[in-house]
Amino acid sequence: MTIRAMESSSAASGGSTRREATRQKLYEAAVTLIAEQGFSATTVDEIAERAGVAKGTVYYNFASKSVLFEELLRHGVGLLTASLREAAERTAREGGSKVDALDAMIRAG
Repeated sequence: MTIRAMESSSAASGGSTRREATRQKLYEAAVTLIAEQGFSATTVDEIAERAGVAKGTVYYNFASKSVLFEELLRHGVGLLTASLREAAERTAREGGSKVDALDAMIRAG
């Protein structure tokens, strides 16, 4: 499942929605580049280019490449947590046991 597929669709305002969309593009570009060439070899210029934004946009959203990476990790953990929670809750709604819920969580992760 992609980051975009798991992203929450709620946003308070149009500006907030646009900023979240920009951050989403930056997350996707960063995760792809870091997976391909590693954190140290990935530059902010490459992240901006892959995301289709100006380099300044990266720095507007994140103080540094390290901060972007930290936020990317938090974002990913949040998505994983939501996925695991949903799997457990779905199993509980369907009357499954705790073992069934654990199995569903393992499959969701």
